[in-house]
Amino acid sequence: MLLGFAALALLGGWLLLRALGLGGLSQGTRIACGLGALPLLLFAWTARPRVHRIEGARLTEAQAPELHALLRRVGEAAGVTRPVQIVLTPEANAFMGLHGPRREPTLGLGLALWYGLGPQERVALLAHELAHLKNGDPTRGGLVHHALTVLEQTVSVLWPDPIMEARATLPEKVGNLLLKGAALLPLGLAHLLLGLVGAGQQAAEYRADLLAARVAGSAAKAGLLDRLHMAHLLDSALHKQRHQPQRPHAFAEFRHMLDTLPPAQWQQARQEQAQHRVRLDQSHPHRRPAAGGAGVAQCAAAHPQQRRGRPD
Repeated sequence: MLLGFAALALLGGWLLLRALGLGGLSQGTRIACGLGALPLLLFAWTARPRVHRIEGARLTEAQAPELHALLRRVGEAAGVTRPVQIVLTPEANAFMGLHGPRREPTLGLGLALWYGLGPQERVALLAHELAHLKNGDPTRGGLVHHALTVLEQTVSVLWPDPIMEARATLPEKVGNLLLKGAALLPLGLAHLLLGLVGAGQQAAEYRADLLAARVAGSAAKAGLLDRLHMAHLLDSALHKQRHQPQRPHAFAEFRHMLDTLPPAQWQQARQEQAQHRVRLDQSHPHRRPAAGGAGVAQCAAAHPQQRRGRPD
């Protein structure tokens, strides 16, 4: 996929040179070369592999010395000694990635999830994410990562905007259908690539779960996964905090909901999650794909309305 992208980019550059006069072509041929070079170069620029940067507020050691100290202690127990920067996000999720030009390890901590966990479950979360630096993941970096980026950016450009699509006239609807048809190829290739590396993704998650259980204990790791299954309650907490506030903030309301959830509802969530454990297109065998973020259990979905960043 990357070689195909490079070939199209080089073809666009070659056509541009021909359009500018290389080879002594006729005026008409030069115009045709220019018209051919334009979409190829636009595609190459839009779908180019990117150095992904974290969206969130960076938390320095001066701002949170105890959290950074805990992260180092957990890293030592997990056998990970690389310095890791921390960024805060509002989601009920967490992720580990290599970001920026220097590929610095970055831990994304969702404040909602952090508030929803107990002390030892937080240790399990940190150990799980640090384990990804030790175990690796086929989509976390390298060629597969860049190939997925190219495909996802291509789909994002071709797929019509839902708001504009709802207001489209008949000719525009026809054009949108043609764009969706063109997007099916890169979308299918992305799903195919994810399917091919799906077993490796799940293996990486299982290894991270095992290491987290060794560091924090099996009960803490199981509790972490249980609470991740209930991440959707954050929406209810936000709604309740907006209209009938009873807690200091929405994250505290989210924690209260988790703490007072009936056992039957926990069991129902476990049974629902068990139905998804055999799917290879999910990076984590315990949880549904998280829309938009990368995390403990995010699927690297290729649909432009589902992804915002790289997988955990």
